[in-house]
Amino acid sequence: MQAELDASNATRVSRELAEIDAAIDRLHTTPEKYGVCEDTGEDISYERLDLIPWARTCAGMSARSQERPDQPEAR
Repeated sequence: MQAELDASNATRVSRELAEIDAAIDRLHTTPEKYGVCEDTGEDISYERLDLIPWARTCAGMSARSQERPDQPEAR
């Protein structure tokens, strides 16, 4: 049981680190697109970026993807 929990946590952390690395890359390569929702083109709120600096979508798009668990969150 503990090994499964550790593996799950390691996977989650690895995914978050990959998202952080991608956000840093986006910030350096296309800074004008950082903080802009990849789905709607609208600004991602400062509150969301403060909590999740690597966010690619606004909270509305994130909520929609969570309503449909069969569909992975875009990008």
